Amino acid sequence: MTIEAWQGALRAVAVLSVDPAAVGGMHLKARPGAQRERLVSYLREVLPPSTPIRKLPGHVTEDRLLGGIDLASTLARGELVAERGILAGASGGVVILPMAERAATRTAAHLHICLDQHEFRIEREGIGRREEARFGVLALDEGIDDE
Repeated sequence: MTIEAWQGALRAVAVLSVDPAAVGGMHLKARPGAQRERLVSYLREVLPPSTPIRKLPGHVTEDRLLGGIDLASTLARGELVAERGILAGASGGVVILPMAERAATRTAAHLHICLDQHEFRIEREGIGRREEARFGVLALDEGIDDE
C-alpha cells in the first residue's frame, strides 16, 4: 500500500469514527495482514471508549444476529426471556464484517435494513419487538478480484 493510500484509509477511518451511523460504513478491500489489523486498531483508538464494537462471525446465526430466546433463563424463570442480538448490542457503534464478500445473503439483508431504517423488528417464536440499531459497518473485503 502506498503512503497516499494508507493516509486515505486513515482519514476514512477517522471520518467513520465521528458518527458511524450517519456515515453508514466503510468498505475496505484488503487481504488479512498487519496493515489491515492496524486500521482496525486505529478505529478502536479513535472511537470514544464506550462505543460498542461488534465483530460478526462468518457463520453467525439469525438468532445470534437479531436475538432470540434465552433458553437457560426461560427454563429457569418458567417464562419467555428474550436475548438481545449482536446488532442491537452494536447500536451507537460499529459492526465489523470480516470476509464481507462472502457474507450470507440474509446477514447482508439484515445489515442493509438496519443501515436504512436504524432499527429492526423481531416477530417469531413468541417474541415481538423492535430494536434500535444505529451503527456503521466496517466491511472487510478479502476478495482477490472484483467479485
